[in-house]
Amino acid sequence: MSFLHRTLLAGAVAMAFAAPAAAGQPCYFGQCGGLGTTTPPARTLPKAQPNDAGYEVIAQYGSWQVVSKNGRRVVVDTFDDGSFIMIGAKDGGFVMLFHDPAWKLSKGQSFDVRASIDGRVFNGTATAIDDTTVTIEGVTMDFMKVMCAGEKATISVANEDWNLHLVNAAKAIETAGTLRTVSTE
Repeated sequence: MSFLHRTLLAGAVAMAFAAPAAAGQPCYFGQCGGLGTTTPPARTLPKAQPNDAGYEVIAQYGSWQVVSKNGRRVVVDTFDDGSFIMIGAKDGGFVMLFHDPAWKLSKGQSFDVRASIDGRVFNGTATAIDDTTVTIEGVTMDFMKVMCAGEKATISVANEDWNLHLVNAAKAIETAGTLRTVSTE
Protein backbone atom coordinates (compact mmCIF):
# COMPACT_ATOMS: atom_id res chain seq x y z
CA MET A 1 0.00 0.00 0.00
CA SER A 2 1.46 3.38 -1.00
CA PHE A 3 2.34 6.08 1.50
CA LEU A 4 -0.37 8.43 0.23
CA HIS A 5 -2.99 5.68 0.38
CA ARG A 6 -1.96 4.77 3.95
CA THR A 7 -2.09 8.45 4.81
CA LEU A 8 -5.62 8.79 3.44
CA LEU A 9 -6.79 5.79 5.45
CA ALA A 10 -5.09 6.83 8.67
CA GLY A 11 -7.53 7.96 11.33
CA ALA A 12 -5.75 10.53 13.44
CA VAL A 13 -7.82 12.40 16.00
CA ALA A 14 -7.51 16.16 15.62
CA MET A 15 -9.47 19.33 16.20
CA ALA A 16 -11.20 20.95 13.23
CA PHE A 17 -10.70 24.57 12.27
CA ALA A 18 -13.15 26.72 14.14
CA ALA A 19 -15.79 28.86 12.45
CA PRO A 20 -14.39 32.04 10.92
CA ALA A 21 -14.00 35.20 12.96
CA ALA A 22 -14.08 38.79 11.79
CA ALA A 23 -11.18 39.85 9.57
CA GLY A 24 -7.95 39.76 11.57
CA GLN A 25 -9.58 38.29 14.68
CA PRO A 26 -8.62 34.71 15.66
CA CYS A 27 -11.19 32.23 16.87
CA TYR A 28 -10.30 29.02 18.70
CA PHE A 29 -12.84 26.31 19.49
CA GLY A 30 -15.50 28.83 18.51
CA GLN A 31 -14.39 31.39 21.11
CA CYS A 32 -12.50 34.50 20.05
CA GLY A 33 -9.41 35.42 22.01
CA GLY A 34 -5.70 36.18 22.00
CA LEU A 35 -3.20 34.45 19.79
CA GLY A 36 0.44 33.59 20.40
CA THR A 37 2.58 34.17 17.34
CA THR A 38 5.69 32.49 16.02
CA THR A 39 7.75 33.11 12.95
CA PRO A 40 8.54 29.71 11.45
CA PRO A 41 10.37 29.54 8.13
CA ALA A 42 8.20 30.03 5.05
CA ARG A 43 7.57 27.15 2.65
CA THR A 44 8.73 27.65 -0.95
CA LEU A 45 6.30 28.14 -3.82
CA PRO A 46 4.66 24.92 -5.02
CA LYS A 47 5.45 23.11 -8.24
CA ALA A 48 3.41 20.23 -9.59
CA GLN A 49 5.30 16.95 -9.76
CA PRO A 50 4.39 13.60 -11.28
CA ASN A 51 2.30 11.48 -8.99
CA ASP A 52 4.29 8.43 -7.92
CA ALA A 53 1.82 6.73 -5.56
CA GLY A 54 -0.51 5.15 -8.10
CA TYR A 55 -2.99 8.00 -8.21
CA GLU A 56 -4.52 9.00 -11.53
CA VAL A 57 -4.39 12.73 -12.22
CA ILE A 58 -7.95 13.81 -13.13
CA ALA A 59 -7.25 17.52 -13.59
CA GLN A 60 -4.57 20.08 -12.90
CA TYR A 61 -4.90 23.80 -12.19
CA GLY A 62 -1.52 25.42 -11.74
CA SER A 63 0.27 23.37 -9.09
CA TRP A 64 -3.00 21.95 -7.69
CA GLN A 65 -4.03 18.48 -8.88
CA VAL A 66 -7.20 16.45 -8.51
CA VAL A 67 -6.12 12.82 -8.15
CA SER A 68 -8.09 9.61 -7.86
CA LYS A 69 -7.33 6.12 -6.59
CA ASN A 70 -9.89 3.37 -6.05
CA GLY A 71 -12.71 5.85 -6.71
CA ARG A 72 -11.61 8.34 -4.04
CA ARG A 73 -10.71 11.84 -5.19
CA VAL A 74 -8.49 14.26 -3.32
CA VAL A 75 -6.81 17.58 -4.07
CA VAL A 76 -3.01 17.75 -3.81
CA ASP A 77 -0.49 20.59 -4.02
CA THR A 78 3.12 19.37 -4.21
CA PHE A 79 6.22 21.46 -3.50
CA ASP A 80 9.71 21.25 -5.00
CA ASP A 81 11.16 19.64 -1.87
CA GLY A 82 8.66 16.73 -1.94
CA SER A 83 6.33 18.28 0.64
CA PHE A 84 2.61 18.30 -0.11
CA ILE A 85 -0.77 19.29 1.21
CA MET A 86 -3.76 17.03 0.55
CA ILE A 87 -7.44 17.93 1.00
CA GLY A 88 -10.31 15.46 0.91
CA ALA A 89 -13.82 14.84 2.18
CA LYS A 90 -14.26 12.57 5.19
CA ASP A 91 -17.16 11.79 7.50
CA GLY A 92 -19.28 14.80 6.49
CA GLY A 93 -16.38 17.22 6.84
CA PHE A 94 -12.96 17.64 5.33
CA VAL A 95 -9.47 16.51 6.20
CA MET A 96 -6.19 18.27 5.43
CA LEU A 97 -2.88 16.43 5.42
CA PHE A 98 0.53 18.10 5.46
CA HIS A 99 3.59 16.03 4.58
CA ASP A 100 7.22 17.16 4.72
CA PRO A 101 9.93 14.54 4.20
CA ALA A 102 12.32 16.63 6.34
CA TRP A 103 10.11 16.48 9.44
CA LYS A 104 11.10 14.27 12.36
CA LEU A 105 7.81 14.02 14.25
CA SER A 106 6.52 11.55 16.80
CA LYS A 107 3.30 9.71 16.00
CA GLY A 108 0.49 11.24 18.06
CA GLN A 109 2.37 14.51 18.59
CA SER A 110 -0.01 17.48 18.60
CA PHE A 111 0.57 20.87 16.96
CA ASP A 112 -1.26 24.18 17.02
CA VAL A 113 -2.42 25.27 13.57
CA ARG A 114 -3.00 28.84 12.45
CA ALA A 115 -4.47 29.60 9.04
CA SER A 116 -4.67 33.14 7.71
CA ILE A 117 -6.71 33.51 4.53
CA ASP A 118 -6.84 37.04 3.17
CA GLY A 119 -6.81 38.42 6.73
CA ARG A 120 -9.29 35.94 8.26
CA VAL A 121 -7.71 33.79 10.93
CA PHE A 122 -8.59 30.23 11.93
CA ASN A 123 -6.98 28.10 14.63
CA GLY A 124 -6.99 24.40 15.29
CA THR A 125 -4.88 21.39 16.11
CA ALA A 126 -3.03 18.91 13.93
CA THR A 127 -1.84 15.45 14.94
CA ALA A 128 1.20 13.60 13.59
CA ILE A 129 0.17 10.31 12.01
CA ASP A 130 3.78 9.34 11.32
CA ASP A 131 7.21 10.98 11.41
CA THR A 132 6.62 13.18 8.33
CA THR A 133 2.86 13.80 8.18
CA VAL A 134 0.25 15.67 10.21
CA THR A 135 -3.51 15.65 9.73
CA ILE A 136 -6.27 18.07 10.59
CA GLU A 137 -9.60 16.26 10.70
CA GLY A 138 -13.10 17.72 10.79
CA VAL A 139 -12.22 20.85 8.81
CA THR A 140 -15.49 22.77 8.47
CA MET A 141 -17.45 23.86 5.42
CA ASP A 142 -17.11 27.46 6.65
CA PHE A 143 -13.32 27.17 6.47
CA MET A 144 -13.49 25.57 3.01
CA LYS A 145 -15.77 28.37 1.73
CA VAL A 146 -13.31 31.02 2.91
CA MET A 147 -10.42 29.05 1.42
CA CYS A 148 -12.14 28.69 -1.96
CA ALA A 149 -13.04 32.39 -2.07
CA GLY A 150 -9.54 33.45 -1.01
CA GLU A 151 -6.49 34.43 -2.99
CA LYS A 152 -3.67 33.62 -0.55
CA ALA A 153 -3.33 31.59 2.61
CA THR A 154 -0.57 30.99 5.10
CA ILE A 155 -1.10 27.89 7.18
CA SER A 156 1.32 27.45 10.07
CA VAL A 157 1.63 23.84 11.19
CA ALA A 158 4.46 21.86 12.83
CA ASN A 159 6.56 25.04 13.11
CA GLU A 160 6.46 25.76 9.37
CA ASP A 161 4.52 28.25 7.25
CA TRP A 162 2.85 26.88 4.13
CA ASN A 163 2.14 29.75 1.71
CA LEU A 164 -0.64 28.76 -0.67
CA HIS A 165 -2.03 30.46 -3.77
CA LEU A 166 -5.73 29.66 -3.62
CA VAL A 167 -7.15 30.73 -7.01
CA ASN A 168 -6.28 27.38 -8.56
CA ALA A 169 -7.07 25.50 -5.35
CA ALA A 170 -10.73 26.48 -5.62
CA LYS A 171 -10.90 25.13 -9.18
CA ALA A 172 -9.31 21.86 -8.10
CA ILE A 173 -11.61 21.52 -5.09
CA GLU A 174 -14.66 22.11 -7.30
CA THR A 175 -13.42 19.51 -9.79
CA ALA A 176 -12.86 16.90 -7.07
CA GLY A 177 -16.64 16.47 -6.93
CA THR A 178 -17.06 15.73 -3.23
CA LEU A 179 -16.46 19.43 -2.59
CA ARG A 180 -18.29 20.63 -5.69
CA THR A 181 -20.44 23.36 -4.11
CA VAL A 182 -18.09 24.58 -1.43
CA SER A 183 -17.36 27.97 -3.02
CA THR A 184 -20.94 28.78 -3.96
CA GLU A 185 -23.04 27.67 -0.98
